[in-house]
Amino acid sequence: MSHSHGPTTPFALPAMPAAPPPGTVKDLVCGMDVDPAKTKHSAVHDGKNYFFCSARCLERFRREPEKYLAGESGGGHEPM
Repeated sequence: MSHSHGPTTPFALPAMPAAPPPGTVKDLVCGMDVDPAKTKHSAVHDGKNYFFCSARCLERFRREPEKYLAGESGGGHEPM
């Protein structure tokens, strides 16, 4: 006896977030991965260098650094 439920469709697993490229840091404003060696946008705040993907993110950080540093989880600046 044959038993069939019709065509089967493979289900897709949710995509895993890609690991950040080595040597990059998170832009504290937008969350993008930034290569400190390649970006033109950086700022020093309390003795730490922070890196940004664009002039817009840099300016937002300069206007309200505490806003973006409050949620900081180790990204955005050079490792110590």
